[in-house]
Amino acid sequence: MSATSLDDIGPPASWFDLITVDVVDPRAAARFWCDLLGLVVQQDEDDGRWVVVAEPGGSRLLGFQRSSETEVAAREHSRGAIELQTPNAGACGALAKSLGARVRHGRVSMASIAPFMIVEAPETSVVAVFEVDQPTTIARFWADAAGLFVTASNPVRVDLGLIDAPFVAFRTRDKPAPRSLVHLDLECAASDFDAEVLRLVSHGAVRVGSPRDEHYGTSQILLDPSGSLFCHNAYEPSVGQEQSVTTPRGRRRLSPPNQATPVNLSPRR
Repeated sequence: MSATSLDDIGPPASWFDLITVDVVDPRAAARFWCDLLGLVVQQDEDDGRWVVVAEPGGSRLLGFQRSSETEVAAREHSRGAIELQTPNAGACGALAKSLGARVRHGRVSMASIAPFMIVEAPETSVVAVFEVDQPTTIARFWADAAGLFVTASNPVRVDLGLIDAPFVAFRTRDKPAPRSLVHLDLECAASDFDAEVLRLVSHGAVRVGSPRDEHYGTSQILLDPSGSLFCHNAYEPSVGQEQSVTTPRGRRRLSPPNQATPVNLSPRR
């Protein structure tokens, strides 16, 4: 890797767009999360093949893309999961049950959505958790590649995020597991796309195929050093930039659910 290429690339231009989950029924999954957290549907494309939910008037949060029942079942016990951190885990679990989910020991399952975990935490955050062989090494890659900071760590897990809210975590893998139903999406402006892909590769990412022209812009699938897939996208116009409520790569804590939601998951301080 030449010094010139790093100088040309400069600081990270990408930021986390959202966490994407492969599910059988994206619309049903989106409805569940909207009811649980007071979110709203921001995008619903290709007859429900791709649905994105966001905070009302704020950041994109979760994307759901359609996958076959066979594929979802094969990866149900995969090396990645969604973790809902909340100071009201019991009340959140009760709300999830009222919405038709099965909750056992904090694990939430429902026919139309990918399983996720509800855990007690001081503040509310939605976190993508990946099981990897070397959490510290993979966390260092994402910290360098996407400008993230450590928000919490212990010998078996490292949490990363922006500001002080976690967004992605890496924990030690107990045993081999199939590829995750969850992956991360990065976003940058179209003018930065080629340089950003080069910068990600310089940090240890590996391209999977060539860039693809999509209806929203350009996309490149990559692997991080743990072998986990992620997508790097250039939107026209830049979706994340329009939706950002802090800095271009910033993410704030979740807002309180709307008044129709009986559980206040994230009270203002």
